[in-house]
Amino acid sequence: MLDSIVVMGNSQITEQAIRFATANSVDIIHTDQNGHIIAVTNSFSNKKARLRLLQYKAYNETMQRLGIAKLICKRKLEAQESYLKNRRSIQFTERHVFRDYIEQLDDAKTVNELLGIEGAAANFYFNKLNSFSLFSRRTRRPATDIINALMNLTYSLVQQRVSSTLVGKGFDLQIGYLHSISGQRPSLALDFLELFRSQADAFVVTATNRKEFTIKDFDMIESNKGLYLSREAFARFLKKFNESLVPELEIDKEANWLRGLLLESFVGFEEAEL
Repeated sequence: MLDSIVVMGNSQITEQAIRFATANSVDIIHTDQNGHIIAVTNSFSNKKARLRLLQYKAYNETMQRLGIAKLICKRKLEAQESYLKNRRSIQFTERHVFRDYIEQLDDAKTVNELLGIEGAAANFYFNKLNSFSLFSRRTRRPATDIINALMNLTYSLVQQRVSSTLVGKGFDLQIGYLHSISGQRPSLALDFLELFRSQADAFVVTATNRKEFTIKDFDMIESNKGLYLSREAFARFLKKFNESLVPELEIDKEANWLRGLLLESFVGFEEAEL
């Protein structure tokens, strides 16, 4: 069943198509040419409205929010642990350290405490990443080396895909569980991005280790001294990304996972109508 239609860049959609889509509970997501969501034309759907009520209810109940945040963190750390463990080029002898971080998640009393544990695990993970890739240390924006520039770009592209799927399912992007409400930040999409970070990292590490992208593929933007892919290199990167990373079915599966979690948490909350 179709959940949403994405209208990207300067593409057009007729009024007749809009009416047909919304009459059949299909949302229309309007994005810029890079996939960033600008607006959403929502259909009037009781199912989606009730799903959002469950989403808000879980956020407002402290223990419920913490429980969902713990699951997201645990799955993220387990995926990172698995990625490191499967690298043949390193001896992952400190596996017990990562296990300790994962076990500590259960004892966290607040989301902030959870974020502290997750941050410590991230430092350990990135230090290990340094041993088999060009990665040296994690920097965000502006990125001044190619691997951080590609990580930033890859995370952004995954987040855009996640955002479109979540909106199509009827979720409110601004209500996350690990990430709090903040301005126009798509907190729920950032929560879901955590589930795919190790896949994104593996994608970037493989591409840079194979020298598929080198410093020659980047331009330095003088205004912020950051590195960005050239137009030609970006087209190559986007093609590779679309062919090999995070298929929509996988994101859809994760969205259904959260939907099922909310239903289980509030049994009797008109679940038959969701």
